Amino acid sequence: MREIWRSVGQDEFVMIEERAMRNFIDWTMPTLKSQSVILSLGGGTVENSNAMNLILENGLKVYVRADAELLYNRIMRKGKPPFLSEKQPRKDFRAIYERRHRLYEKYADIIVDVYDVPLKVNAQRLSVKLEKYYAGK
Repeated sequence: MREIWRSVGQDEFVMIEERAMRNFIDWTMPTLKSQSVILSLGGGTVENSNAMNLILENGLKVYVRADAELLYNRIMRKGKPPFLSEKQPRKDFRAIYERRHRLYEKYADIIVDVYDVPLKVNAQRLSVKLEKYYAGK
C-alpha cells in the first residue's frame, strides 16, 4: 500500500481504494446472498465520503479501536509512511488519529477496544461484542 501511495499520490490512491471497494461490493455481494463477509479497510477510508456511503449501505460497521500510541508504533515498524512528515511524524499521526477517531465512532455500529495482547484475546473481545449485538436484534 505504501508503494502505491508513493507512486500515485494521495488523491489517486483514494480513488483506487474507492474503486476497489465498489468493485468488490458490485461483484461479490449479489452472489453471497445471506453469507457474511468481513472487509477490512485502510485507516483513511473513513475520510472518503463516497467509500463510506458504500459501506453504510452494505452491512455492519465495526470500529476496532486501539490507543493512538499503539497504532503509531505499529505503523512505524515498517518505516515512516508517506502520509507523515519527516520532521514531526508523531504529531501528524496524532492529528490524523483524532480526526479519524471521531468519524469511526460516528459511523460504527459496534466499537471494540483492542490492546497490545495476543490476537486471540482481541478476537475474543470482538466475538463477545458481536454476540451481544446480534442477541439484541
